[in-house]
Amino acid sequence: GISWPEMTTWNHFFRPMTESANWSDFVLAREMSEEPGAAFNYNSANHHLVSKIIQDTTRQNMLDFGRARLFDPLQFQSVSWYNDPQGVCFGGAWIRMTAPDALKLGRLILDRGRFGDRQIVSSAWIDKMTSRQSGGFSWDEYVGGEYGYGWWINDYRGNRTVYAWGANEQYIFVTPGLNLTAVFTSTFNDRKATRPPYIYSEYI
Repeated sequence: GISWPEMTTWNHFFRPMTESANWSDFVLAREMSEEPGAAFNYNSANHHLVSKIIQDTTRQNMLDFGRARLFDPLQFQSVSWYNDPQGVCFGGAWIRMTAPDALKLGRLILDRGRFGDRQIVSSAWIDKMTSRQSGGFSWDEYVGGEYGYGWWINDYRGNRTVYAWGANEQYIFVTPGLNLTAVFTSTFNDRKATRPPYIYSEYI
């Protein structure tokens, strides 16, 4: 419900927050524009607050917490994460990893939290975070859709697909019914025919 015009007047970005001295304080000082849970509004800062909560609770930033519990068990080769001025990893964006590592993350979702013979994340949480929590928003039939916890949900040619949508058109697609996950790295443009969701739906 926080007033957050990221997708409108802020032009799909969050510069007012990143130009502030304390990002968490900036978010918490914003007025409320809706009752919590009443309307969908994409808000990268909500994820940043989650990152701060985890850091305050565990005394580790999200990168170190993630390395111990997720990235190292998945045998990631490279991962880095941008921090705010207080050393909190930006929960809403700017985590960097290689495409093969991103594919491991997609495979973890596909396998409901298992990696090899080890349960890395509980299957119940995988199911919950990739289930509809909000009606979300659709820019067209390919981009957007319903929203889980951090994952978008769409139907591509009759196949339920969940996907992570990163800055500048980085995607991890997971289609359980086809036992399929795919990763795209690309640079944003507004031509539908070259955007990864269109390519994934129409050609893969």
